[in-house]
Amino acid sequence: MNTVQAILRLRQVCRHHVSASTQSQALNAILFFYKHVLNRPIQEVAALRAKRPGPLKLPAGGGCKFPFDEKGRGMKLRAKTPMTTQCSKTIPLAPLLPIQRIGYLSGHIVCTKDIGPFLAGGLYPVQTLVWPAHSSANWADALGRSVKLSMRSLETIVFVGGVKCAFAPAHVRPNISKPAIGDYATLLEHFDIPEVPDLGALNPQAMRLAGERVRQLERLIAGRVAGFSYFPHQSEDLARTMLTNGVILAWMTGLGKALGLLSWPLLKLGWMADDFLYPNEPALILCPDELVEQLEAEAMRFFGVAPYICTRFDEVTEPGLYLAGYHRLARKIDTLRNPAVFAAVAMDEGTKIKSADSQIGRAARTLAPRFRLVASATPIKNRVVDLFWLLWWVAGGHARSGAAGFPYGANGERSFQTSYTTQAINRTLASQAAKRTGYYRDYPRPTAQVCNLPRLWRLAAPYLLRRRKDEIAGIVPKHDHRILVPMGNEQGLVYGELLRRQWTDCNGQPATFAKLQALRLAAVAPHAKTLPVRASTPQTPKLAGILDMVRQVITAGDPIVVFSAFHAATDMIAAELNGARVLDGRNTPKDRARVAAEFAAGKFQILLAGDNSMGLGFNFDHCSNVVRTSPEWPLDISEQPPDRCHRLTSKRDVHVYSFICEGTIEAAVERLLKEKRASAALALDGEFVAEAHQLLELAAKEAIPRAVTLREIIRGT
Repeated sequence: MNTVQAILRLRQVCRHHVSASTQSQALNAILFFYKHVLNRPIQEVAALRAKRPGPLKLPAGGGCKFPFDEKGRGMKLRAKTPMTTQCSKTIPLAPLLPIQRIGYLSGHIVCTKDIGPFLAGGLYPVQTLVWPAHSSANWADALGRSVKLSMRSLETIVFVGGVKCAFAPAHVRPNISKPAIGDYATLLEHFDIPEVPDLGALNPQAMRLAGERVRQLERLIAGRVAGFSYFPHQSEDLARTMLTNGVILAWMTGLGKALGLLSWPLLKLGWMADDFLYPNEPALILCPDELVEQLEAEAMRFFGVAPYICTRFDEVTEPGLYLAGYHRLARKIDTLRNPAVFAAVAMDEGTKIKSADSQIGRAARTLAPRFRLVASATPIKNRVVDLFWLLWWVAGGHARSGAAGFPYGANGERSFQTSYTTQAINRTLASQAAKRTGYYRDYPRPTAQVCNLPRLWRLAAPYLLRRRKDEIAGIVPKHDHRILVPMGNEQGLVYGELLRRQWTDCNGQPATFAKLQALRLAAVAPHAKTLPVRASTPQTPKLAGILDMVRQVITAGDPIVVFSAFHAATDMIAAELNGARVLDGRNTPKDRARVAAEFAAGKFQILLAGDNSMGLGFNFDHCSNVVRTSPEWPLDISEQPPDRCHRLTSKRDVHVYSFICEGTIEAAVERLLKEKRASAALALDGEFVAEAHQLLELAAKEAIPRAVTLREIIRGT
């Protein structure tokens, strides 16, 4: 019997290298040999076959359905509807903050503090309506002059006591006959916002059974990994994912997203046997191609069985865990005969599907499983509209009209953008010039500012599980340090010449992006050979500051990571530091993994890394010092590299030193990031509206110096 078990163990470990028919033939051949040749039938073979615990799912019609109770009997729990107008897809998946509950206000509300005509202790009718509003903002034109722009948006207005008094966001003026007597902060201060029961609170028994399933899997993994246990936030959120069919797992980088991604298919579909942790239905994990090997190793570590590596999608016939990269899916999507072949699909770095027209986005959204999960630390990569395709897919997708709880179909992206982003009127230079000459027309363009927040929170609440690092007990803080440095004399001459130069492509059209990249490169490495005009020496005040910072850290005996966006900047720093190792896009994935492992083991102190190549999948929790040589304007690329060091397992405070060159495009990029970060915090985290909108107004009103005006760069003057 031990020999048979050893053979079957080997078959389980190597099954992703062997076809499904060969595996079945091998098992049947072993049984035939023992029964008919050796006359020794194996009686315990049933123990080696798959056990099939039933899946946990939430039916579309409402209620939480479980195939078993504590005694193994079938059972069904009906979810109570918290509001008469709600269906199961409008119930929040997790508890909401008071400000996030504004969109659910209806019926009556209790006043807790006197304000205007309202008395403390009084009960007043309340309703929320979406209303057009307008505001203004100051921008800088190509000559550095301040231009006041008109901003239009849709906003959620809270009417209390009929339509006599209203509460609106502080930064807008709603087009209503009665003036607003306060903003959302005033509403929270003077009224009691009723609790909105989340899905777990409405189904306590379902939540308890889901928690038991998580603890059962935790014990099985602990049998393979000594001392393993889920963190409290991981256990709670994984249990909540079993109460719904679609979820966006928005844990910040460093909170164990990879472990949650691998655990979810097992928890949702069940596993074959306690010693064989494979989903009992086909489940697919999509991830960036450079993370495939890492996730495969993590699955082997925690579950003891390697997943199938998908090369074609018409060969999916066996239950189990499948793994594929986004580019492989896009190239082989024509082999996908049945979009519903996978019972569950989880997408790591889910912002890959945010674009309506990209090949990866279209291929990934073709998948139509019963259960869907999108994992991303930054669901909003640049604008709040990035949420659209994530919400559309996890809500069910593949519908001409919106499903209950998500009122947008596949053609609703523009409507979503209009509803939840502020529109700037006549923001371009051409429109301003037309206005001065008398040829004027409204030309609205979307901005990064988010609007209509209460409705957006209500729209995302049934699908979003968000965890911030400051909510996790015991995690060390991260300190951001902004260091301003001047331009060098020769660097200033190079930057000015690049700014004045006309940039065109091979067709004679303005090469705007090439000019932007050249200006960014000149701000950090003006000697780069790729620049048409370059300095004779790499010595700049920024380089001197970075080198001084690195030497101070390594003198104290601590490791440090220096992130750069350009190879020229990395090579410039490497030439000045002995013992530094370079890790960027010029290394193969295997070389990157090897160098990262050596750095994590403490074999060297200085790691020079690229922003894009090191933004995903690496853990440097032993390092507490990070240097950024230049800012990146995509929000996810800007946020994720420093989080390689700021992890759940970090032991010391993490310090991030960002070097900004004054008088260059870096100042404009930094302000753009501030606006994006404020909008993302509003949409995802429900941060205090007044404070976040102050950041938005500050980013809009700050005068941009003439040398860094993006409109001037595009114009080419």
